[in-house]
Amino acid sequence: MDFGDIFEMGAGLIKSNSDKATDRIDSSVIMNAFMHLFGSSGRKTSAAEVIMESIMGNLTSGGKMMEIVSSWIGSGENRKIEPDEVEELLGSEKIGIFAEKLGIDTDSAKRALADSLPQMIDHATPDGETDSIRQMLSKSGAMEMLGKFFS
Repeated sequence: MDFGDIFEMGAGLIKSNSDKATDRIDSSVIMNAFMHLFGSSGRKTSAAEVIMESIMGNLTSGGKMMEIVSSWIGSGENRKIEPDEVEELLGSEKIGIFAEKLGIDTDSAKRALADSLPQMIDHATPDGETDSIRQMLSKSGAMEMLGKFFS
């Protein structure tokens, strides 16, 4: 799945699932905000790699956040993430920029991302078997914990 597909899906999820602050925002504006949130480093990579690279930087080996994110990559049910956990996952600066791009407050942005991230990552990693994601996870020390999803 490419960036456009993932970000378009995320925009649809935000418009349909989130609070009233986001339901009138044009999908192209939301997609642009996602592009800034998960900006690529310039090298050619898949949507899954870029999104996971953004998230993995804030995860520590093990812990609740690792368990939540791993559920989105695996083939089982996606665990819910709370809006405040989204800030822990992505950082307040990125959340602030995302909110600014959408013209909403940061609480609404966190709720919107909590609604969309699990499904976006799940769809970006349909089998949870991308070699580059394996490499990122092993570099972050998380491979051991997530190994069950890649067997």
